[in-house]
Amino acid sequence: MKITKKNGEISIDDGSSNNLYTSCTSNINISGGFNMFSTNYYILGEYVEVKSQFHDTNLAIIVSSINVLGRAFYDSLKENYVYLPSEIEEYLQNKFKILERDEKINKIIENEE
Repeated sequence: MKITKKNGEISIDDGSSNNLYTSCTSNINISGGFNMFSTNYYILGEYVEVKSQFHDTNLAIIVSSINVLGRAFYDSLKENYVYLPSEIEEYLQNKFKILERDEKINKIIENEE
């Protein structure tokens, strides 16, 4: 395992080609004795920053699944009381509204042609 720090960003390479770790910035806040980090998750084409004490690989797997399976998977998570960090929840709710709006607009345009 190789840990490197470059331009304030820490990366971990375990030698495998399917490493789930994305990135983690330098310490940004110290509260209650815990170092707070900022981790970026790639969700639906954009990076979303989540403040946490560690990089959660379970969350990375959930995010990757949402990227592949879309809104239906996200809705299923909600039905099963899976809670995501507020930064991700807010991003997904806004992104799904935008995607639904764009889909409605495209249907209207197709019907007019």
